[in-house]
Amino acid sequence: MKHLNILALFVITLCGFAYISAAAHAQSASDDDVKPLGEILNPRIDDDPQNVQDSKNMAKAFYKKCMGTRSLAFSNEEKDMMCACTAANLDTVITPKEYQSINSDSVRGRDVRGKIIAYSYLECVDYIIESKLKADCMVSPIINEIVRGKSQICTCSAEKYNDILKKNTSYIIMDALKHDPMTLNPFEHYFTTTNHGDNLDNYIRHCKTKMLYEKHN
Repeated sequence: MKHLNILALFVITLCGFAYISAAAHAQSASDDDVKPLGEILNPRIDDDPQNVQDSKNMAKAFYKKCMGTRSLAFSNEEKDMMCACTAANLDTVITPKEYQSINSDSVRGRDVRGKIIAYSYLECVDYIIESKLKADCMVSPIINEIVRGKSQICTCSAEKYNDILKKNTSYIIMDALKHDPMTLNPFEHYFTTTNHGDNLDNYIRHCKTKMLYEKHN
């Protein structure tokens, strides 16, 4: 998702945003050691930021951290896509040295999280949000009353709704940071508010009316 103007505004705002709130090393196993099958098939990832030394491990550690964060708004599939995509882009945004401050409740930590959100997360979240809007539409009580054209209406409402969200990205992010300065998924907060449900219902009604008008004209 290309948000050049939005990103520029967001980064400038984020850098000036008020500061809201002021591991043991594992021994290497010898060649003679026998590892459990589960560890062979699913090798452990050291997700301690202080132990991340290269880009490959940084991506793995971020993905594990991202997937381990509980989500009240996104499905596991949506979260998996978002986490994997953000992790894959991470090495173009920050260095492993910077990543070591990702959990830090400090100016440096805030700047690192800001870079990830602005230049990696937002590049990934557009498709995922539109997919979520369609899914939320399909289970809406309003759409259940419709016999035909559900998919068409939900596609319409998701596209129009997503366009508005893009225009308000900076506001959504800054509002999320006020509630949770440590967040790496600011749209999580928005999608748990009543505003989301109300806005979705309005777009469903709009698209339903539009479809019926086009059908009879």
